Amino acid sequence: MSTSPLDLDPYVIPMLRGEKILDLGCGYGHWGHLARTHYAALQSARVTITGVDLFEGNVTLCRGMGVYDDVAHEDVLAFLARQADGAFDSIIAAELIEHFSREDGAKLLDQLDRVAAKVVVVSTPNYAAYRGGGETMVGFNEWEHHLSQWAPVDFRARGYKVMGVSHKLHKRVPGAYRVLTKFPTLNALARAYAETHPSIALNLLAVKHMDTAPTNFVFGLG
Repeated sequence: MSTSPLDLDPYVIPMLRGEKILDLGCGYGHWGHLARTHYAALQSARVTITGVDLFEGNVTLCRGMGVYDDVAHEDVLAFLARQADGAFDSIIAAELIEHFSREDGAKLLDQLDRVAAKVVVVSTPNYAAYRGGGETMVGFNEWEHHLSQWAPVDFRARGYKVMGVSHKLHKRVPGAYRVLTKFPTLNALARAYAETHPSIALNLLAVKHMDTAPTNFVFGLG
């Protein structure tokens, strides 16, 4: 995915653990940049950040950013298959799994569980977002297609905790967008409610701790 929703920013980086960070489907380098400036910069130990993307335009862009220690131009599943168990402390797979079929998405989750030593962070749209490839700021990316949709139950069945990020009431309730725009406090309350009731969330954030590190967030019910 070239980009990720900005609403994810306050949640993803604080969940990182350890010294070896892997950013899968690194796109324009959003998470690599934040990991370098908001995570690695605060650590006493040396932090390495690796990106992986199948689209050459994204790889060229990220290699020129100077925030990644390495950027692999490779299929994500092929890259993960080459890694040893627990090879990376934290793995970010933001807005990635929907670009795989359900079958390959399951393989992705299997590999994430194997390769992560401390934590896996996955995000995905919580609505049907099927589409083909698309134009990006670095050219046409055929891998921008969306091939699957995922629900909280899919992640919980694999031991992930799931929270909602933002809400989709404007998609489900006629006139909601106008009301929520006029009354920002109601919009903020809806966003807070979606965190613990991800069935109404716009995006899902699924997190799995491989060690005993506590989470700072309360994960939801629906």
